[in-house]
Amino acid sequence: MISAVDLLNGLGVYAGLEVLKVEGATGYIGHELLGKAEKALEALREKDFAFVHVEAPDEMGHEGNIEGR
Repeated sequence: MISAVDLLNGLGVYAGLEVLKVEGATGYIGHELLGKAEKALEALREKDFAFVHVEAPDEMGHEGNIEGR
């Protein structure tokens, strides 16, 4: 489980997933995708599955920021 959102990480724990932290990931635009992708690829060397949660589109929706800037 790779997410910057504690609620999602908690759900991952209850689903039996290992939570992997990505330094600098905040869940906000511009702060997560590359690091999360690298961490997922690293995890997939040893695991069969990686769940990557991307929060930024949800945050942009709350702000009404369709362009994501």
